[in-house]
Amino acid sequence: MDDLELKENSPQGQDGALGVEESCKELTRYLEDILRDAPHARLEAERLAEPCRELGAALESFRAMAEELADYSVQLSKGRLDAEQPQRDSCLYVGLKNLHGNLKQLVNQAGQVAAGDYSQQVSQLGTLSDAFNAMTRQLDDRRAQLRAEVRRAQNRADIIESYTEMLVDLLGQREEWMLVVDEETREIVYCNKRHQGNGQGGDHCETCKHRLPIQSKILEWERTERYKIWELEEHNRGGCYRIISFPIEWKERPSCVHIVMDVTAEKMNARHLSDDVYQDMDITCLDQKLMEYTYAQAGETRNEIDIIYEKYRDFDFFPFISLADELVFYLSCIHFRREYEKEGFYFTMPCFGTERTCVKGAYDMLLGVNLFKNGEGCRPVSNDYAFHRGASWFILTGANQGGKTTFIRSIGLIQCLAQTGMFVPAEEAILKAVGHIHTF
Repeated sequence: MDDLELKENSPQGQDGALGVEESCKELTRYLEDILRDAPHARLEAERLAEPCRELGAALESFRAMAEELADYSVQLSKGRLDAEQPQRDSCLYVGLKNLHGNLKQLVNQAGQVAAGDYSQQVSQLGTLSDAFNAMTRQLDDRRAQLRAEVRRAQNRADIIESYTEMLVDLLGQREEWMLVVDEETREIVYCNKRHQGNGQGGDHCETCKHRLPIQSKILEWERTERYKIWELEEHNRGGCYRIISFPIEWKERPSCVHIVMDVTAEKMNARHLSDDVYQDMDITCLDQKLMEYTYAQAGETRNEIDIIYEKYRDFDFFPFISLADELVFYLSCIHFRREYEKEGFYFTMPCFGTERTCVKGAYDMLLGVNLFKNGEGCRPVSNDYAFHRGASWFILTGANQGGKTTFIRSIGLIQCLAQTGMFVPAEEAILKAVGHIHTF
């Protein structure tokens, strides 16, 4: 009786097997080890009590599944989306498998976005989907903005090129030199005398040095103002040159234009005139007597001469002399008008009023010049327009490539030319002066 009680209360049988209670404790420890570190969890299933061995086998299967799940999650956390998905069927894998598939799809769509397809949309990823979709919308908007900026830049480049061609055409046949100098390299990229004389190709600049001895000084000029009129003297030959310098964008490169005028004869005439004035003051005694007699006989005429002399004796006539450069500009415009009127173009001097703007037969002069130079033998389409008093906004509509930009440009060009006192490309023009001309 005593031996039987000892056997029932003993935690371990004679063959080393654990009792039921100890087996349950061992299984609990094994489950904790699986959850803590599945690869290193160990269980001696043969020592478990018979009723607990089936549960032990199930826990060993669970340990293998947990180890595989842990390795799979580590692969995904490191971004290894090419990892194979577990083949076991268990609810433990469903979430990670879905995440794996969504991440693969996200990577594929990100590649499409990188290739320029901003229509890609992501769903089923919550806030990540919202962030991705917001990013693609912003990229699409930014691309549209960049394309619009490119179009504006191209239009600006076309306009600059047209103005440059017009300037070259105006000055090509004149006596003045026109040098275009690259601001960075200080090289002459254009000269209106290139095809005149013996200057050809690489020999041109060397030829210019002899014909224009101040060339090296012009190349050293530093731009500190947007527009400058300055003079240089060449002491060896006694030459004097007046230079008009201003910045320009020449073939998409920042450059400076120098219009050089030889004013040596003008300066010499001024000096001779000054010398003549001083020589006239050195008169003889007989001359003095004759002048006094004439002065005494002049009567009222003498008084009028005295009044005019006293009034304008200290008057500064230099501002009128400084208008010479502006006169060169307007004379060039007149030459331009005469040349193109021979080709069938028409111009008119505008009138200014305060009530309204009314223009008949307006056309884009830049487009007309380009058509003529390309030898297309046609003239730009003309339009009439009127802006009545009290109206602040006007909306121009029409099909793409229908001429809206060209029409608006002709309006701005006519207003700009008119307010500089020049003729405009139109049959008739009554304009109202404005304070600003806005472009975009």
